[in-house]
Amino acid sequence: MSHAYEYMTLEITKKKPKKLSWAWRIPAMVVLPAIALFMTLIGLLMSLTIIGFIFAIPLFMGALGMAVYPFAPGKFKSYKVTCPNCDKKATVLQDREDFKCRRCGMPVALKWHS
Repeated sequence: MSHAYEYMTLEITKKKPKKLSWAWRIPAMVVLPAIALFMTLIGLLMSLTIIGFIFAIPLFMGALGMAVYPFAPGKFKSYKVTCPNCDKKATVLQDREDFKCRRCGMPVALKWHS
């Protein structure tokens, strides 16, 4: 039994990364993880009670994002692409291999060029 799927290919050129000044990146690598550590400690104290635990969960998630973001500046780039079948616009993250169109359900393979 053969399971052949029909798909289309879309070629995308990567954007050139912005030159972030070290005057911004070095303090961000120190300050944001320090704020994340503070938020984690507050979240741990709040999680000791049942009601505080509800408020601590968003603190933990925000702290994780703040701690990771300065060290991965190019990993969160998003691109607007158009489905070649139905012309529906979609947002994909950089280096993703494929996406499925929400309107027509067609799988679209992505080829990235530098």
